[in-house]
Amino acid sequence: MLEMLVSAFVLGVAVAIPVGPVSIAAGRRAITLGFRPALLFNLGSLTSDGLYVLLVYVGLAPLLAESAALRLVLWGVGGAWLCWLGLEAIRTRLDADVLDGAVAGEAPWRSYTAGVGITLFNPLTIAGWVALAGSFFAGWDSAWGSRVAWGWLAMVSMLVGVMRVGGGGGLGALERMRR
Repeated sequence: MLEMLVSAFVLGVAVAIPVGPVSIAAGRRAITLGFRPALLFNLGSLTSDGLYVLLVYVGLAPLLAESAALRLVLWGVGGAWLCWLGLEAIRTRLDADVLDGAVAGEAPWRSYTAGVGITLFNPLTIAGWVALAGSFFAGWDSAWGSRVAWGWLAMVSMLVGVMRVGGGGGLGALERMRR
């Protein structure tokens, strides 16, 4: 059982550790808006990660792996989303007045939904969860007990691994920034 928990935790760390759009957006939000919006952003990101873990757990990985059309749609939407985010970042950077009013002007739900959206449409996140979590659940060791009975614990352990990552959009970096 302990082996399963550690393996799932390490898998969560492995999915979250690559520096990509999620960690860049979380860092940018922390610098420009402060701790609370960055925390809400990361909770939104964690929500999307939880959705992907659940989908992989119930068996969506084979569908994504075999359907070129579905992968193309997800990658297209994800690429368009990331391009829009990049353009918004450039526009915000060029407009200093936006940064000056950002702290007072952004509703908390926007931070959360931005975290959900960026992570949900990030092709790197999709590939990470499908490949790593899919192979984890496909190779479930019978010594760990029933996958149906203990899979939820593995999913929680994966999400704790995602949260504890210091660089990849995780809460560890935010905890250190707050000190």
